[in-house]
Amino acid sequence: MAGLSGAIARWEKFRFNPPPSRQQLEALAVVVGVEGDRLQEMLPPPGVGMKLEPIRLCGACYAQSPCHRIKWQFKTATGCDRHELRLLSECPNCRAR
Repeated sequence: MAGLSGAIARWEKFRFNPPPSRQQLEALAVVVGVEGDRLQEMLPPPGVGMKLEPIRLCGACYAQSPCHRIKWQFKTATGCDRHELRLLSECPNCRAR
């Protein structure tokens, strides 16, 4: 994992500037068991920034599979393309983030 710590730290915090190099993606792919090309697809498109806070999600997607999708944090994302719902950043009942 030598040379990966910076790329991993940026990935965990949605900071992709600079984006991980192909070499870093391939090394990370070995660690997490996901193909390098799939990791590349998970990065924001060129020129699209990340919304670091608050964490956003589609309630319907999350009910089906409780895992976060990184595309929900793209600054260009306003809603779920599958369910056509607004992304939530707080609980609709108690308003907690």
